[in-house]
Amino acid sequence: MERYQSNLNNLITVGRVIKSWGLKGEILVEPLTFDVDRFHSLSEVCFCKDNNLQIRKIKHIKRHGKNLVIGVSDCHNLDDAEALKHCYIKIDKSMSPRLPNGVYYYYELEGIEVETIEGEILGIVESIMQAGETDVYVVKDVYGKETLIPAIKDTILSVDVANKKMVVKPLEMI
Repeated sequence: MERYQSNLNNLITVGRVIKSWGLKGEILVEPLTFDVDRFHSLSEVCFCKDNNLQIRKIKHIKRHGKNLVIGVSDCHNLDDAEALKHCYIKIDKSMSPRLPNGVYYYYELEGIEVETIEGEILGIVESIMQAGETDVYVVKDVYGKETLIPAIKDTILSVDVANKKMVVKPLEMI
């Protein structure tokens, strides 16, 4: 537990508990990760809800369509499982596999400053949404104005995660 509490900023979300599953304390989890199979390599996870953290060991995992049915420690019946409903499942960033160059985790891009090729600051990446096959970065300036930037090679000119900076060529400039 200390490992998680001392590094709350290092936690990333990989799933969300949708509901209890059956009568034996299992939970139905919506994966929020590009690699659903990463759950099979986890021995424990952090359940987070309303700033409360609970560390639970994973007992078993099975696929159920696009979701997962997971059995966790100290979850033996329907009431135990219901208590985890709507919790986010988090892990330490260090448990994430390395990605190829030019591919980023959402948490690496959220909060990054975005500027145009001319040097105009558009704001920071507040969130990322999916529009079909393409991600769209929701960039918000200090006044709350949103700019949507599609994550395509013609638009995203450079990303510097270490310095939290992205240079873009907005669509109207193409």
